Amino acid sequence: MLTYRDMTPSRPFAGWHMTGVLLEQAAARPDAPFLRWTHEGEPVPYARAAEIVARLAGDLAAAGVKDGDRVVLFLPNSLANVWCWFAVNALGAVDAPINPVFFGPLLAHQIRLVKPRLVICDVSLKPQLDEALAEADPERRIRVLLHEGEAGAATHAPPRLSGATAGSPLTLVAGDPRQPATILYTSGTTGPSKGVLMPHAQMHFYSDQTANIHRMTADDVYLAPFPLFHASGRVHGVGPALLTGGSCVLYDRFSATHFAERVAKSGGTITNFLGSMIKLVLDQPAGAFDRQSRLRSVQAVPVPASLVAPLKQRFGIENVCEVLGMTELSWPVMSPYAAPRPSGAAGLLVADWYEAIVADPESDRELPAGEVGEFLVRPKHPWITCLGYENDTAKTVETQRNLWFHSGDLARRDAEGWFYFVDRLKDSIRRRGESISSFEVEEAILAHPAVADAAAVAHRLPGEAKDEEILACLVLHAGQVFDPAALLAHLKGRLPRHAVPRYLKCLPALPKTQSGKVQKAELRKAGIAGAWDAETGEVA
Repeated sequence: MLTYRDMTPSRPFAGWHMTGVLLEQAAARPDAPFLRWTHEGEPVPYARAAEIVARLAGDLAAAGVKDGDRVVLFLPNSLANVWCWFAVNALGAVDAPINPVFFGPLLAHQIRLVKPRLVICDVSLKPQLDEALAEADPERRIRVLLHEGEAGAATHAPPRLSGATAGSPLTLVAGDPRQPATILYTSGTTGPSKGVLMPHAQMHFYSDQTANIHRMTADDVYLAPFPLFHASGRVHGVGPALLTGGSCVLYDRFSATHFAERVAKSGGTITNFLGSMIKLVLDQPAGAFDRQSRLRSVQAVPVPASLVAPLKQRFGIENVCEVLGMTELSWPVMSPYAAPRPSGAAGLLVADWYEAIVADPESDRELPAGEVGEFLVRPKHPWITCLGYENDTAKTVETQRNLWFHSGDLARRDAEGWFYFVDRLKDSIRRRGESISSFEVEEAILAHPAVADAAAVAHRLPGEAKDEEILACLVLHAGQVFDPAALLAHLKGRLPRHAVPRYLKCLPALPKTQSGKVQKAELRKAGIAGAWDAETGEVA
């Protein structure tokens, strides 16, 4: 049975704490670039980064932040966001970054969930925060500090927090890797978001996995246009750069239009993709920036097999890797660097660190090779997975029943040991007695040249207890005309009969979280109104 055997942490367990690593790098490479705000910004060296964090941590200590406190970060992507994250952790407190586009009940829910002592809020977001706090904190027990600086290069200085008393710079020390560090919220695509409580050791291990899968060194530059309230910005960007002594270039958000230019001008060698981002990049016109690319390794979840070769060829990439995991687990499955793998395979079990099986979702009994079931995981070593869901014991117990973490992912494993992502358990479609992967339907739709983005969901007809129809929602490239008959003919040539969607709906955009995940619950809720029905040839 093949397994992934190359996962070796960069340092002993006692050093699995980001504050300690920052100290280590500041001493070993004080003038080497660590973080940069866009390719136009001036790099912040490691020594300067440590000074900023120490100063800010002193100010937060003077504001009353202490060990174990929860501190919400309500900030846009910025260097200041990173400094606040590290400063909170340096005090032994737990940071909880929240999506800056949130407002109203959604924002109030996430604040209530973690019961913070303090919120650090960007001044531009204060109206949103005030509205949410009126619901989440009617007794006004939560203190608010406003960040009034700029998002860009000006944050080479410690962030200016109005309402904070200047304190003496904190003497930074490496803390206990077993203590809680960060709360990252789930995307909330199927229900209210949960707060994933991650220890320092997991943050380090997860970042180490990212560095490992790319064979990252101090010479690498991680291009990170992903949100810092999400693992994609933290442990797939800032974290691996810190652990290897490399550098990270941050942006406010992902842009397919500017991707090639950013790669060329930043000197980026590594990046990652989510959802349909690879297709969005490849749909851009080829240009001179493509040939200036230094990219050598990218990771994506998931990776449509048909797009791997075009992506490699266009940007000169030698490694396109995939994984199977989640914020709660880190990566139990990884793909070996630049190694050939079966089409559609996500990777191999990281067997020195995890056990994993594909199981019947009802009984939790392991299924034979080749069968589709729920991906269940348990760690072989402590502290490399989450501590549970913050203030949600019921969900913690539910997901970790029978001594397995229930990922909610449908997967299969072949006889050689390769794991394949099939779908989210709640997104799988049951039609005419067959289980259908929404991911495979979407991949077929995206292969049509007129389609820019797509999502497939189940639609249950009135009176049907179990059987479902497939509703395919799609976004067209600019200038394209929706031709449902032509798209249906295209799909019939790529999918088995039972997997061809009955309903096709053209939308201006798909509802997504800021981390790029499609909010399929919204598509199911909207239903088939306005969709073309392949059985009648008319709009439903």
